[in-house]
Amino acid sequence: MEHDGASPGVSRSPLLDATGVDVAIVNYNTRDSLDRCLASLEHEPVGRVIVVDNASNDGSAAVVERRGPRVNLIANRKNVGYGAAANQSFQAAASKYVLLLNADTEVRSGAVRQLAAYLDEHPQVAIAAPRLEDAHGAVQYSCFPFPGTVGWLFEHGPLSLWTRHVNFARRRSISFRAGLEPRPVPWALGAAMLVRRDAALAVGAFEESYFMYFEEVDLCYRLSKAGWATHFVPNATVMHLGGGSTSQVRTAMLIQRFRSTIGYYERHTTGATRLFWTTLVRLRWSARLVRDSAKLLMTVDRERRQSLRAEVAAWWSAVTGRPHAGHDRPRRKNGNGSVPAPGDE
Repeated sequence: MEHDGASPGVSRSPLLDATGVDVAIVNYNTRDSLDRCLASLEHEPVGRVIVVDNASNDGSAAVVERRGPRVNLIANRKNVGYGAAANQSFQAAASKYVLLLNADTEVRSGAVRQLAAYLDEHPQVAIAAPRLEDAHGAVQYSCFPFPGTVGWLFEHGPLSLWTRHVNFARRRSISFRAGLEPRPVPWALGAAMLVRRDAALAVGAFEESYFMYFEEVDLCYRLSKAGWATHFVPNATVMHLGGGSTSQVRTAMLIQRFRSTIGYYERHTTGATRLFWTTLVRLRWSARLVRDSAKLLMTVDRERRQSLRAEVAAWWSAVTGRPHAGHDRPRRKNGNGSVPAPGDE
């Protein structure tokens, strides 16, 4: 894969011996968030910090270069997608563990050491996922059932409202369960996770056919099939803003989410099961097309109409596979966006 960047043989931090952790950050036009993320790692016990930049044009490379020799840049000449970029970091790393971070995260003190210690103590665990919090300290839902399961049906989409608010269902759920005890989970958000590098490489690391979305779901699924586990480790905390890159190209990312969802079911289900889940996805997105088309007809506010046009164009393109003829490209907006909770995808 064509890229410019540091070779794997650059200098390492003496702190590496403490945890065996290298850090990998995939970045796309999130310079300011990236700078804060790197700052949060300055005093953490990690070796190399590898930033894989997917052809940003906002000066992200300069942020990396002024961080010193421990922070290394792989600068791709085009946006190769999240999975392919993350795989570059796995190849460049030389550590036992790789801490994968989104650029819009900040690592809280002690989180790296706690996650590394957990993997040290649990050799059957391939991924340790921290608790995610927003900038105000509110906990983000970050662990979920696998798509295509009964659990997914009850914790994703309209039924998730029932599961979230009925006590006995919430206590038995994966997504909405409270408590600070570590526990096994099917999969966790890839915004922050400590990965046992050898285990990930043994199953092929990230599936690169997903340009965006579902990469971590697919990886956790393949690891589980190979006998590895993913655990939620809530005593380690990472702050996550969410949506820093995807909010810049919302229409394209909505289409990509649909394609990745369908792609996951086509890859990991067969027969009637595949037909059920892919049909359900298409019906949900068709309903959103109808909903937002009706809202567009009734809305007079200019900015709101722009946003709705983008939504309608995305739903239409996703469901039909064709561009929406009446779509006017929305103006690019700044903002952090948000990570979809179960039911928002």
